[in-house]
Amino acid sequence: MMHDYDPSNPTHPCRRRSPMRFVLHILMAIVLGGALVLLFGTVVQYLWNAILPSVLGVGHLRFWQAIGVLLLARILVGGFHRGCHGHKRWGHRRSSWQQYEEWWREVGQDSYREYSAARPGSAPAAGRPEEK
Repeated sequence: MMHDYDPSNPTHPCRRRSPMRFVLHILMAIVLGGALVLLFGTVVQYLWNAILPSVLGVGHLRFWQAIGVLLLARILVGGFHRGCHGHKRWGHRRSSWQQYEEWWREVGQDSYREYSAARPGSAPAAGRPEEK
């Protein structure tokens, strides 16, 4: 038997939010986060101690130092933003692409032909195919 799901119905079983479920999700996130920190810290420590002392002559790394290296790398390379903050989303990329298409139709084709014709020894530029 198929049930109709009405997303506007707040009493539907799929829409109810339990405080216990929320607490469970928080606990799972803490446990998973801790496990990932332990895993990545151990991997960094192992790789550092296996490679860098013999290659660069640096000292061995303890676990908490490996966690510090991970933290430092995260700060220097990626920051701590979550999700798409600071990154273009798909809709923005699409609109940028549409802006480029408009620019190409208005200015780009002619500019490219002039540039190609001005280059010594270059064959006539075909450019992008004309839109019909």
